[in-house]
Amino acid sequence: MRSLTMEEIDRYSESVELVFENQRVNFTIDSEAPNEVGALVNEYFSTTLPWRITGYYEGNASVGALFPPFPSSVAKRALRGCMHRYFFGKKIPKVATLQITYRCQCRCGHCGVDAFRKPNMDELTTEQWKDIIDELTEAGVTTFIFFGGEPLLRDDLVDLVNYVDKSRAMCVMASNGLNVEPEILRRLKESGLYYFCVSLDYPGAEKHDRNRGIHGLFDQAVDTLSRAQAEGLLTGVSATVFKGSLKSGHYERMLRFAGDLGVNQITVCDYKPKGVRDIGSEWMIDQQERREIVNKALELLSDPTLPNFFTYPVVSDEEVQKNLFSNSMRQSLGLQGCFAGRTSAVVSAYGEVMPCNYLPLSFGNLLNESFSEIWSRLINSEPFRDTRGYCRALDADFRSRYLECHSECDSLPLPYILHPTLRQRKIS
Repeated sequence: MRSLTMEEIDRYSESVELVFENQRVNFTIDSEAPNEVGALVNEYFSTTLPWRITGYYEGNASVGALFPPFPSSVAKRALRGCMHRYFFGKKIPKVATLQITYRCQCRCGHCGVDAFRKPNMDELTTEQWKDIIDELTEAGVTTFIFFGGEPLLRDDLVDLVNYVDKSRAMCVMASNGLNVEPEILRRLKESGLYYFCVSLDYPGAEKHDRNRGIHGLFDQAVDTLSRAQAEGLLTGVSATVFKGSLKSGHYERMLRFAGDLGVNQITVCDYKPKGVRDIGSEWMIDQQERREIVNKALELLSDPTLPNFFTYPVVSDEEVQKNLFSNSMRQSLGLQGCFAGRTSAVVSAYGEVMPCNYLPLSFGNLLNESFSEIWSRLINSEPFRDTRGYCRALDADFRSRYLECHSECDSLPLPYILHPTLRQRKIS
C-alpha cells in the first residue's frame, strides 16, 4: 500500500459512519479508502463486539465507560488517534486519570492512597487542573477519569467536569457513593458527565462495609447509584476480585448483583500491589486463578441478563493475551496488552505524571514542565519504550528492576530520575 498522508487518514476517519444492527455497532467508510484502512477500522470497532449498547449519551450509543459514545465527535477523534498510532507510530495518550484529591472518608484494606499523600504540599488548584486538562486534551486524550481519593470531596469537581470540551473528550468519575447529595448528581448530569461509577467490593453490606471501614456505606452506595440513574446518568460499578474470588463464587455474584442494580457497566479489577513491595500480598490471585476468571468471563459474555463488563485479568496475563489477542494490528492500535505509558497517563493531586495507577513512577511534574516534554520522556524511557503484552504491575522482574530498587524513597510516586541505572548513566 502506498504511504498515506495525515490529511488522508483524517479524512478517512471522518468518513466513518456507524450503523446499529441487532444492538451492535457496524460501520461504513469512504469507498476510496485503501483496504488496510478498512481493516484497521474493523479491528478498532471489533473491540466492542462482545458488548451490547446499554445506554445513550446525548443521543449517542454507549457500550462502556472507556469507549466514547458512537457516533459522537469524540468517538471519531479516538479512532483518528488510533489511526495515527498505526500509520505514523505516534504514541498518543487516549485515557488520562486525574487523581484530583487523596482525601477520602474510607480506609479500604486494598487501597494504597495513603502513600501518595504529602502533608506539606497543597493539592492542585482549580485553575492548575484546568491548564492540565487543556494540555492533555491537546495531546490527544479522549477520556478523562476523575479519581481519588474521593473526587466528590473537592468542591470544584463539577466545575472541572464542565470545563472539559465535550466535543473532544468524555468525562468519567469513580466514587465511594458516601453522602452524595441529589443536587450534586443533578449538577454532574448538567455538566456533561459521561459515566458515574461507584466502587463496590462485595454484593452485600457486611463484607463491603468492613473492608471500607464505614458502617452503612454499602446501602448508601447502592442508593447513590439508584439516584444517579434517576437523574439520567449512565452508571457503572467498579469491583475488585481477590484471591479465592472465583472459587467462592464472588466474581459471578458481583456481576449478577450489578445486573440487578441496573447499571450500564461493571469493571472488575484484579488486586494489584499498592506500593513498592506488596507483591506477595494475600489479596492477590495467582496465575491459574486469573486464567480461570478469564474463562468464566468468556462464558458469561453472552448472558443478556448481565450488564456489559470488562475484566482486567484479561490484560494481566501474558498467555491470555497471546491466546485471545495474538494480533499485531491491535498491538499497534493500542487495543491490547499493557496500556501504561502507551495509551494511558495518570496525573497525581500534586501534578506528577505517572504511566498507571499501579506503577507509581513519576516522570516529571506539570507545574514545572509541559505534558509533551514529560510524555516524551516517559514513552522513550527504558521500561516503557517497548510494547508489553501484559500488565507490568504484576511482573515480578519489572517491579524488582524499576520499583523495589528505590529504597531511599519514603513516599509515592517514586521519581524515575532517581533510578539507579539513570544515575549511573547521568541522564537528566
